[in-house]
Amino acid sequence: MSAIYRNHPGFKNYIEAAAFLRVAYILGDGKAAGQILKDFPKYGPVDYTIIDRRASSLYRTFAKERRPSVRPVSR
Repeated sequence: MSAIYRNHPGFKNYIEAAAFLRVAYILGDGKAAGQILKDFPKYGPVDYTIIDRRASSLYRTFAKERRPSVRPVSR
């Protein structure tokens, strides 16, 4: 989903793209945090606050009752 929101002309939304990567990280994908920094290197604290708020909303949708991983694993 992140790639679609990052690359598709009709869906471009960089905050949404980064939020999907953040959800992947919360769900246990340890590589997702590095991918956020690689794909969005110029974002600052305000941007990441917005991304985290959106990711929190997405997380509730995707994870249902699953608890966030304290230590995501690398895959």
